[in-house]
Amino acid sequence: MTWPQFLVTMVGNWIRQALLLGMLVLLGCGESGMSQQDPMEEFVLSTQSQSKARAEAVLSLQGSEDVRHLLEPIDLPDLESNQNEEAEYAPNPAVEWVIEIEFTELEQISVAQLKEIIDGTFDQEEGRPTIFGKDAQTNQWTYAIAADGPESVTAVQLAWDYFQAWKGPESICNELGFQKRLDATSAVLQEHSIAANITPSRLPKEAFARTEELAELPEEYDKYFIIQLQAPEGTVFEGRDIWDVMHCLGLTWGDMDCFHWENPSGIGDDYFFSVESTTPPGFFLPEQIAAGELQTEDLIFLFSIPRSAAPLEVISRMDTAAHYAQKRLGGTIHYQVGEDRMSLEDATNEVRQMADILTENGFQPGSDSALQLF
Repeated sequence: MTWPQFLVTMVGNWIRQALLLGMLVLLGCGESGMSQQDPMEEFVLSTQSQSKARAEAVLSLQGSEDVRHLLEPIDLPDLESNQNEEAEYAPNPAVEWVIEIEFTELEQISVAQLKEIIDGTFDQEEGRPTIFGKDAQTNQWTYAIAADGPESVTAVQLAWDYFQAWKGPESICNELGFQKRLDATSAVLQEHSIAANITPSRLPKEAFARTEELAELPEEYDKYFIIQLQAPEGTVFEGRDIWDVMHCLGLTWGDMDCFHWENPSGIGDDYFFSVESTTPPGFFLPEQIAAGELQTEDLIFLFSIPRSAAPLEVISRMDTAAHYAQKRLGGTIHYQVGEDRMSLEDATNEVRQMADILTENGFQPGSDSALQLF
């Protein structure tokens, strides 16, 4: 995975999870119990090794028993891994509008010159495109502007997302906006006396229609499968007990100060599922746990349905994890899809139907297209 792709993916994930944490906290507490603290206030970016060292300084990373076998390996579908270093990096026409620039006189152009030409061409309303270039040395498409990018390219593609669910309606571009992008591209090439054929992947009217089509999908399908383990009435789960249960299962503490069952395959989301809480602040600080200052009224096991490469299998493993936690901590288990609470059977059937519809529309859960849209 190249640095630009990693950065875009991680920033999107951080924003999505921060928004979800805020939503869960609001859903899980009444007005009198709501924290006045901004959940994002204490978040800082840190590496995995830094997070591990921080946790080890105050708590053990070894569970009191090893039950990692309960979370059996998941057979993932045959999707191309986004960690394939040999793969070309080109726009995805399913979710991106692309302007292809084919030079008619130049054999190649330096990336430095290309950057100088493109910078400042598109204003905030039009949005800055991702710039792809065909490497003059390898003849492969890749990110044109990157630390490990090419020195010169023989062709260029400018790409804009049609719609990004985590950005919301403000990311929608209308027909006039698409035309402005096309006109701006033509004008800047003429300004620099660069002869080229300019081909959009869709005409502006068609591009806007595609945007509207994609914008409707998240409302119906950008949902989480959630298992809530609710503490017995009048009691709470102690932080040290939660910490031990999670590490017994083999989950890791890290991103967003929550627990995760990591997905190392590079296929689908970074984690098979995560564990949070609706009790403010919604996450787990090891320093508070070590000091005996953290208790929660519930645990929330969850994963994004469209971003999971194997949603039905993950439901099974997550349910096993929740029941182990229930055995250790007590409490009652509830299931829900999005905001709708239902039985495990009904929830599983709904996820199965959602996965089928997404696949039919070209967004197989866990695929690159699904990860980019949702």
